[in-house]
Amino acid sequence: MKFKALLLIIIISAIVLSYLPKSEQQLFHAVGGFVRDSDGNGINNVVVYIKNLDKNITKTAITQTGEQGKGAYTTLFLENEFDWGDTLYVEAKKGALYGNNSTVFIDTGVGYQIVNVTVYYTSSYALATSPTGISNERNVTISYNFTGLPDYVSIYYSNDGNVTWNLAGNDTSVDGSFNFSLVQDGIYGFIAVAVGNGSLEEKPLPGDDAEAYPYILDTNLPYVNITSPQNNSYAKSKSKLQITWIAYDAMDENLSISFQYNMNGGAWGSPWPLPNDGSFNWTLLNFPDRSVVGIRLIAMDDAGNINSDEVYIIIDNQPPFSNYSISPQFPDGNNGWYVSNVSIWLYSYDNGSGVKTIFYRINNLTWTNYSHSFSIKENGSYFIEYYAVDFLGNTEDIKNFSFKIDLEKPITSLSLNPSSPDGKNEWYVSNVSIELFPHDNISNIYITKYSIDNGTWLNYISPFNISTDGIHYIKYFSIDNAGNEEDAKNATIKIDRIPPYVIYTNPLNNSTVPVSNPIIIIFNESINTSSTLSLIQLSGYNPGNWSYTWSTTYIQNDTLIFSHNPWNAGDSIKIYIEGYEDFAGNTGNYTWNFNTQEECNALATSPTGISNERNVTISYNFTGLPDYVSIYYSNDGNVTWNLAGNDTSVDGSFNFSLVQDGIYGFIAVAVGNGSLEEKPLPGDDAEAYPYILDTFPPYVIVEVGPPIYNDYITSLTPIYINASDLNPFNIYYRIWNGSWSACKIHPTNISFNIYEECIHYIEYYAKDFANNSSPLYNVTFYVDNSPPETTLTLSGTTGNNGWYVSNVSITLNATDYGCNGGCGIAFIYYKINNTWIEYNGSLLIGEGRYNISYYSIDNLGNGEQIKNTSIKVDTTPPQIYMIEYPPSITNNLTIFFEWTASDSFNNISYSYSLVNYSTWSNWSKSTSVYFNLTSEGNYTFMLKAKDEAGNVAILLYNFSVDMEAIITTIKFIPKYNEWIGINSLINLTCYGNVNATYYRIWYNGSWHPEPGTGIGKGDNFSLYTGNFTLGDFPWAGEGQYYIEFYSDDKNANEEGVNNESILVDATSPSTFISIQKSFTKEINISFNVSSYDNVGVDYIKIYYSYSESRNFTNSVNWSHLNDFYSPYNITFSFGEVGYYAFISIGVDYVNNTENFPSQPDDIIKFYNPDLNRDGRVNVLDLIKIIINWMHTSSNENWDHKIDLNGDEIINAEDLIILILSWTG
Repeated sequence: MKFKALLLIIIISAIVLSYLPKSEQQLFHAVGGFVRDSDGNGINNVVVYIKNLDKNITKTAITQTGEQGKGAYTTLFLENEFDWGDTLYVEAKKGALYGNNSTVFIDTGVGYQIVNVTVYYTSSYALATSPTGISNERNVTISYNFTGLPDYVSIYYSNDGNVTWNLAGNDTSVDGSFNFSLVQDGIYGFIAVAVGNGSLEEKPLPGDDAEAYPYILDTNLPYVNITSPQNNSYAKSKSKLQITWIAYDAMDENLSISFQYNMNGGAWGSPWPLPNDGSFNWTLLNFPDRSVVGIRLIAMDDAGNINSDEVYIIIDNQPPFSNYSISPQFPDGNNGWYVSNVSIWLYSYDNGSGVKTIFYRINNLTWTNYSHSFSIKENGSYFIEYYAVDFLGNTEDIKNFSFKIDLEKPITSLSLNPSSPDGKNEWYVSNVSIELFPHDNISNIYITKYSIDNGTWLNYISPFNISTDGIHYIKYFSIDNAGNEEDAKNATIKIDRIPPYVIYTNPLNNSTVPVSNPIIIIFNESINTSSTLSLIQLSGYNPGNWSYTWSTTYIQNDTLIFSHNPWNAGDSIKIYIEGYEDFAGNTGNYTWNFNTQEECNALATSPTGISNERNVTISYNFTGLPDYVSIYYSNDGNVTWNLAGNDTSVDGSFNFSLVQDGIYGFIAVAVGNGSLEEKPLPGDDAEAYPYILDTFPPYVIVEVGPPIYNDYITSLTPIYINASDLNPFNIYYRIWNGSWSACKIHPTNISFNIYEECIHYIEYYAKDFANNSSPLYNVTFYVDNSPPETTLTLSGTTGNNGWYVSNVSITLNATDYGCNGGCGIAFIYYKINNTWIEYNGSLLIGEGRYNISYYSIDNLGNGEQIKNTSIKVDTTPPQIYMIEYPPSITNNLTIFFEWTASDSFNNISYSYSLVNYSTWSNWSKSTSVYFNLTSEGNYTFMLKAKDEAGNVAILLYNFSVDMEAIITTIKFIPKYNEWIGINSLINLTCYGNVNATYYRIWYNGSWHPEPGTGIGKGDNFSLYTGNFTLGDFPWAGEGQYYIEFYSDDKNANEEGVNNESILVDATSPSTFISIQKSFTKEINISFNVSSYDNVGVDYIKIYYSYSESRNFTNSVNWSHLNDFYSPYNITFSFGEVGYYAFISIGVDYVNNTENFPSQPDDIIKFYNPDLNRDGRVNVLDLIKIIINWMHTSSNENWDHKIDLNGDEIINAEDLIILILSWTG
């Protein structure tokens, strides 16, 4: 600043008003005077400064009357502040110019005296002093100092680095302050310029330094964004949750970050300060399942601008819920057995983070990851165990189910006695005994059944006999307990114990027959044609006896016929037949008598056949000369014989008209002249038979078997032309397939197939043998053998390597290409990994690997070949987990990062970069990297994880390298996961030129020490003097703790505050032994130990003690068996007979140890039933029990070794135990 003019200040003659004589030492001096204008008038409202220039001491003068300008302005100088002859400079500030000729009156109380007055002239000057610092306040007060009495003060500002100076305004009050409102954010500087009244200052020029600088106006909110966890993601109570964020500010590099949480929309907790290093591991409290925990990060810059970001996580403490399905759904055999292959599906649901893996094992073999259904195709009993784990590690309790499979049918064999036929031609001629032998390897035999001659099925119990003659058919099979039914087996047994005998002869015994009557013999069974039969006439033939031997050609099954008779009318014949043999080898003979005579008879010979002619001629043959011939007919099967008429002409024919359709038989009877014939009786056979009168045409129809749909068929569809008539008929048909085939004739109902595709016509009719014909019919069919064709369309976002990275929509469309447009689509089926399902519309599938099969079927059942495609869907990027990484501030230039990542489908590759140090690396499988840095500074490590589908996750980690940095670490001994014990050692170790280490502890809502009562930063910390435990503090207990700590070095440099979250367990484990039996004779015993602890049981100490009685107290000697680790399967070997007590002491992972119990967990009696030690359990041991019968432990001769069950009384229970051990 330059002065342009000399500011004229009223210089008031300094008057020393002496209240004491000069010769005496003065205590103080009063200096003052009046301020008047050139007319001698007093000036109001001025500020008067009186300065001793020789001593450089300035005083402010005040008026004696309290009204400035109307009284003398006086001030006091102490004795050492004023000497006679000092020059006083008096300045009056009023804003107007005053002359230097103002009169100063000095009032000493005894007159006026002017003492040593010097008058000076000076110029005005101003200097801005504030504001400075950083703030978000736009309305500011610019303060300034000034000298002289300027007319006004101009205030200038610059926010472009002193390049441009802008006028903020003029302060005409010249009172040292000026209010001004800033428009935009920036870094401001201010200059105050005194104007007028001799001021030499000028408007500032570009580049002039600011006087008040800098004032930083920052009204923009800082940026803060929580990058993990994701909003609405899941977390598990008491687990460590990594919270990462990005926070920055345009004008402030050092943001203040604090953390808050709430639960289920409740009040937010107190803010907890964090370093702005982008990452914080928070140990979650024991939040209830399904509670919603809010996480808030608050960022505040130095200007006081505050911004925050919130995410909400859902607590998932529950394991997945798994179940299974089995096909067949229920055992398809009996008694809980499956008799087919069993397919098993495991599925799991998790209402939280989702199911990560399902595990299963079969019959206690190795656990296997479940990926798709599996089938069991072998016989046996199966025990399936399974459970699921979600993405947070919540593990389901093991579930199980079991089933049995028997795929084999039983096998039954048959044994006969006699073992082979004892007759000829595989015939038995004695009773046969049958025994069945069933066998089954798996579920064993349930029942064996048999039937004889297709009769009722009987349950087989023991061997059975067949004693009746005949051919017997034995069927037999077995059923096992699973319901497997053996295919029925057959055995044929032929028994013939009775010789053959004659049941009928013609002529009958002692009858008279015409001389030409044939000889007919009927046996009770078939005769062996290889036997020789003799027919012998014993009497009645002249000139003597004769014999005739039949050849076997005359034997037909059970009937023998001989029609060439060598005798004459009037002979008496006696016949003897011998030598006939059945097929089993049984033989017989027979004798009978008859007489012969001359005969007169008639025999109807026609009509026969089938016809539609009602008028018939009955023809007949006759012998002799009867008086007339009577013609009889029957149309009810020879039950009723009706007289058609008498033919007196006896000319061999008779005309007759039939009335109704039917089957007719005719008999001609010779009447008179010695005829022996009689009217036919019911049941007599017709002579001319059958004559079928049929005047009705056949009924004919086309019927079609499956498959058929409307008029569509396939080449597999049977076409039936069925006709019905009382009499035989022929079916006539032809087929048009572009041209007519030749007409085909078929004598019965017919079925056929049409193999050529497309349109076909069939014409058909039927004609019976009576020449009656049906109408001509026709029908049309379309032959469709062509399967439909199905297309699959996928819709979704494609990623890499054939993957989709979005949910995929699947659409199936089918078209039928058969004849005449095809019969149409009936069903479209698809299968995704497992079961076939009917397609009913578009499908949407999410993450997974899918094998999709599909096909369609038309309305005739033509099915296309199954088509297959594979789809891979992965919509979720990998989740990155840092394993090892540097602290947020490190003094090591060698930096190491190690990481891993999880993804539903694995095959993850990585790329990384250290910002401002290295570019992105190539994608690889590497999960670690070293950086050898060369300089200090702030660094950001960026890591990308990419799955096979191309989904990418990014993680950022900020850290600083400061070679002068102080780094403090904390250790807990012991520590298990996030847990420590109340007496775990806590160690703080500092690296660097350490001066001291400080810490404070948050527990149960309070900091210790209380804020402001300690030392260190903000007087909030305690001095660390060595290892300590939380048990050292009276206020400590179980629960959540936060420990903040830091160190400083000997140069007063301080480390940022570190923090650690822990959970404290002060409760000992709870364990208990349960042996499940109270006595045993086995030398070795195994038992389990149940246990519970918040943190988890590390190991269990097992102690035992021996006694001859059941009374155990703390005073007994306990022996340490061993320390056992999970699964706590304990084996113990007994020694002496007696009582053994056991106790368990649990130790958890943070060294909380269970107290020694006052009573044993369990007691067991070890006994030896060989009471006399002779190596056997027998009557001698029994005698010992009897001798001590009903003794108790209070008896004088009590022997605890005889008390086998340890109930301290010898009674029947001990006797039973001994008998069960009996060896004799």
